Amino acid sequence: GDLIHFQWGGSDANAQGNNGNGRAGTDRSNLVQISGRGVVKPIPIEEHTLFFDGTASADSEEGKEGRELVKKFAFLNQHAYAEKAGNACPTTVAEAQDQDDDDDDNCEQLNAAPAYFDGGLVEMRTSGEFHIASTRNNDYTNRSHKAAIIVHGRVFRWWEVLLMVAGSVAAAFGIVMIGTAAYAL
Repeated sequence: GDLIHFQWGGSDANAQGNNGNGRAGTDRSNLVQISGRGVVKPIPIEEHTLFFDGTASADSEEGKEGRELVKKFAFLNQHAYAEKAGNACPTTVAEAQDQDDDDDDNCEQLNAAPAYFDGGLVEMRTSGEFHIASTRNNDYTNRSHKAAIIVHGRVFRWWEVLLMVAGSVAAAFGIVMIGTAAYAL
């Protein structure tokens, strides 16, 4: 399939008074799959179709890799960055709710993540229209960080089809000739 290189940059120096979520003066973005542009809540992992088939068993290779990719894009590997800074992301809902938007380890607001994120090359294996959003910047009515990724199936050019047909005919002819020669012996 085709590959997409996902990467984006935020900021650690937004002008003060720039209304937003998370630590003051910062901007962060993540990527989660949503069911449509009118929705802000990420879909359950079992309904995922962008990076992998969410119905795949969590024990299968596809299920493991897919779930890790979803986690990487949703949380931006920030647990590792929090640990490097001597912090830790909350492990319970209660801990997360007790945090202020400005807390460095407020991982719900992506505060522990760096401004730049490089998700690397991702193979798009499924055709379709996939809706995505950033959870940090969708809390206000004046913001809507959403998009759609449209993946089309491979369409061959006329000369590619001609080459495939010619190659198939040549291969079939070669097999017949080899068979005939073997029979003649």
